[in-house]
Amino acid sequence: MKLEELLRFLAREITGACGNITDYDQVSRWPKGQLEELMKLGVIIEAPPGSTAVCRKCGEDCCVEPTIVTYPDNRTVGLFSCGQDGHSIELSMEHFKRWEVLPDKLAELGYEPPTKDEELTNEEAAELLGGGISAATISKWVKSGLIKENGRSGRQHRVLKSSVLLLKDKREKEQKIEEAKDFIKVQNGKKKSRLIA
Repeated sequence: MKLEELLRFLAREITGACGNITDYDQVSRWPKGQLEELMKLGVIIEAPPGSTAVCRKCGEDCCVEPTIVTYPDNRTVGLFSCGQDGHSIELSMEHFKRWEVLPDKLAELGYEPPTKDEELTNEEAAELLGGGISAATISKWVKSGLIKENGRSGRQHRVLKSSVLLLKDKREKEQKIEEAKDFIKVQNGKKKSRLIA
């Protein structure tokens, strides 16, 4: 992700559920050096650490609130049990870091937040699309880029309603085209049967 793309992303993110706070989980996905560059630009400042973190150990991207433990060697970690397999998992304190995005600085650089898009859970998106679509299908479509998301994970993950509505419109148009093709086939079949008779 180029710096310009990241600045646009941040301008969009500050309108989301978490406002202008971004966490370690999000920042760890950015290309190396971009956090430091954003801090130099004054777009991001360090915020107080959070009490939750995202665990990706079992692939579920769970939002967890670990117990903070300090070992005799003065190493401090977050400790919790995985809800999937019960294993005890340690997270370094780095996972609790958070940063504040400064909207005024983004605006100075020409990156205004867009009009806020409504966010939906996968279940709400599936219901809006109808036709037997499941939340799991919505997840697949998000991963493939067919539906846009808010960039968060775990309980904060949502899809953008505008993206879901665009897909719904596209699917409805495709369905109408298929119905028209079927109608034409039926009409052509009737013509052929009249010619034979």
